[in-house]
Amino acid sequence: FFESKMWWQVVLIAVLAGCLYDPVTRLPHPFQNTPVVEIDDIRYGRIAATMAASVDDPVRAVIVAKNNTAHHKLLDPSRLTRLFQGQVVGAESVAVNPDGRLTMLDKFAFVHHAAASADGKMALMQDSKPLYIGPGRPLGYHYLNSDILIVCDSLKGLIEVNTKTHALRILANSVDGKPLNYVNDLDIDMEDQAIYFTSSATQVVAHNPLGFYDTMRSYLLNKMAGDTTGRLLRYDLKSGRTEVLMADLWFANGVAMGPGGDYVLVVETNGFRILRKWLKGPKTGEVDVLIDKLPGYPDGMSRASDGNFWVCLVAPLSPLLRILRPRLARHVIAHAAITLDLTKHIVKRWGCVLKISPSGEILDVLMDPNGEAASTVSAVTEHGGQLFMGNLQGDYVSAYRL
Repeated sequence: FFESKMWWQVVLIAVLAGCLYDPVTRLPHPFQNTPVVEIDDIRYGRIAATMAASVDDPVRAVIVAKNNTAHHKLLDPSRLTRLFQGQVVGAESVAVNPDGRLTMLDKFAFVHHAAASADGKMALMQDSKPLYIGPGRPLGYHYLNSDILIVCDSLKGLIEVNTKTHALRILANSVDGKPLNYVNDLDIDMEDQAIYFTSSATQVVAHNPLGFYDTMRSYLLNKMAGDTTGRLLRYDLKSGRTEVLMADLWFANGVAMGPGGDYVLVVETNGFRILRKWLKGPKTGEVDVLIDKLPGYPDGMSRASDGNFWVCLVAPLSPLLRILRPRLARHVIAHAAITLDLTKHIVKRWGCVLKISPSGEILDVLMDPNGEAASTVSAVTEHGGQLFMGNLQGDYVSAYRL
């Protein structure tokens, strides 16, 4: 063997194989000890049905058709305005307090406020001591009253922020004796004095060397691992008790209360659907599907002023969804996206917000097909005839006049 001229090539291949075996069979940090599990037939069937519907279903196909300019409303400069560009980075949501003041929490966990100036335009309010609520990544948040902001924090859990005194209080960071990680979005039932919120997954969100908690990285790794540990929870403001309402969700995300508090809606991002948990009436405790086969990745959702719902599709469907069944493919995609930093080439950009009725009918579509004016829209808040839109990756927030 050693007399053969090929021996050194065999040794080289063996060494390279040994060096590559561990990285390729393990996900990137911090998921290196997380097993990549099988995607079961039911969940993979939802992926296949969603991909087919984006071509065959007339309602969904027309949304993703780039030549359908009737939906390209986010490209209208008379309606869409970028706010605070270069000053607010990675604010996934925008909250509006009862006085009309805007509040944005950026990806570094600093709090920004804005109010209408003399000319009627929104301007950032300068604070000599800007409030920092880190460490962690603030995701969804709503005002409980004029001063108290309830925040879903990827690291600390469900927290209360007093924007007047700058006091922070943890409301819920564990349930059933286990930590709550990746707390994502919420809605508040003022009448029942309860907060409904999501934990997207049980895995922690990793810190990025650039100084923020990287939810995009963690989302991709959770997806590649086949993680289905998302939950919908309820926090009782009177008793301080937290309970799990739904479990085993494939990345639980946006939350919105139904009219009269009869039900709560929860986005299941990797299932491309919105589920409804009934809280009152003859269906109490039951779960059904409001809408499925959405033509993009659903993220945040909120109540509209007319009784309908706004739903953000943060990114279009990826052709890679067709090859997610094999575990090896997901290993390769994870390393291509994370280790080789190719996420921007894998995840295409657009801006997309849907209006959906309480019966699951798509009523309106606001699109920017290439993400030129508004991109990676992750949450919207309707106030005063406008939609204030946060986004995942931009250095601005947006206002869209309805």
